[in-house]
Amino acid sequence: MRQSAGRLMGIAVIITLAASGIIYSRYGYSMLFPVDSPFINHNGDIAGGDFLVFYNAAVMTLKGAAGSVWDHAAFDAHLFKIYGQRITQLHFFNPPIALLMWTPLGLLSHSYALLLWTALPLIALAWCIFRLTNHWPATVLTLLAPLTAYTAGAGQTGIVFSVLLAVFILTYERHPGRAGGVASLFVIKPHLAFAIPLCLLVDQNWRALGVMVLCTAVLCTVASALFGYQIWVSFLSGVQYHSAEFFSVANPSFDRTPSALMLLLRLGINETLAWGVQVLVSLASACMLMLIWRSAEDPVHRAFGLALAVCLLTPKVLHYDAMVLLVPIAMLIPRIERGTADFSFTLLALALWCLPYFEPVFKAWGFHPGGLLLFAGLVLTSCKSVGFREPRRAAVASHHTPN
Repeated sequence: MRQSAGRLMGIAVIITLAASGIIYSRYGYSMLFPVDSPFINHNGDIAGGDFLVFYNAAVMTLKGAAGSVWDHAAFDAHLFKIYGQRITQLHFFNPPIALLMWTPLGLLSHSYALLLWTALPLIALAWCIFRLTNHWPATVLTLLAPLTAYTAGAGQTGIVFSVLLAVFILTYERHPGRAGGVASLFVIKPHLAFAIPLCLLVDQNWRALGVMVLCTAVLCTVASALFGYQIWVSFLSGVQYHSAEFFSVANPSFDRTPSALMLLLRLGINETLAWGVQVLVSLASACMLMLIWRSAEDPVHRAFGLALAVCLLTPKVLHYDAMVLLVPIAMLIPRIERGTADFSFTLLALALWCLPYFEPVFKAWGFHPGGLLLFAGLVLTSCKSVGFREPRRAAVASHHTPN
């Protein structure tokens, strides 16, 4: 009877995930493609959202102006040349390594580049999730997830990082060298790259860590050879300007940043105290992640720990960066469907799944409390990881104890 009730609850959760995803997908993807002109979507905005940032950087790079992509005045002027509108809120802050990946987009028109930018990561995500779960419902639900639709509609890179995380998990045990190579691509957003080396250190996976460091060095060398070493000075100047702008009380994106620092700043907490709390949150998250990877025997626990830590270790995390959380959620979905998933993880998955629905509320509040949920999820995962290991040790000990 209990098993039957669990299966019924699991089916109800799956239906809830599917319905919420279908409803939100219509909204999320509707902003993506142009309808009234080569650039304008049905809301009257330029189609593709933040994709304009990466496309503009790609075109500038092909024109030999790679060093100017972090110059706000030059970047805005080039946006105007392409789109014929003054756009002043979009800037490029990825390191030069990112130009190696994005530049080929500049060979295509805006519409074709946007289609490629959206379709390829979604196809790769579907393939990775199916390989991870061998479960078609989990694969389809991941593509329908509100976080997926939101990130795709925003033209952002969150889907790419979900793919990288999924491939890392897929290859970690059997092909550590490949896993390290994939992990090196996280340096496209360096502030999201801190969690994986911690996992490799805990596991003493020196091969993966060495390949990660080597591939990162190779990418930096190639970028320097193609664009010149001066490009790193331009990048660091752009980052310095962006940091001062992003971590100021005048930042208009508090409702899109689920970090402890940004929440406290928005609530009027002293800046020094807010940074101190952020440091404590990052240190606690790092410790919990290492505990999870040292103790957990369940791959879902490891995946949740890693994805949550990716978001919590940095003060600069935006809502679309939370896309990485869909990887452990997808791994949990087969258990939910069978009625064998831990109830607390099912609740956590539901809450994370529905975060985009609260965007209007967070916008009205002017801050994003999602970081509290992420931290609570990491605490839950660390407790479950340790808790599930101890009974097994006790069982093994009792099995080998002579009667």
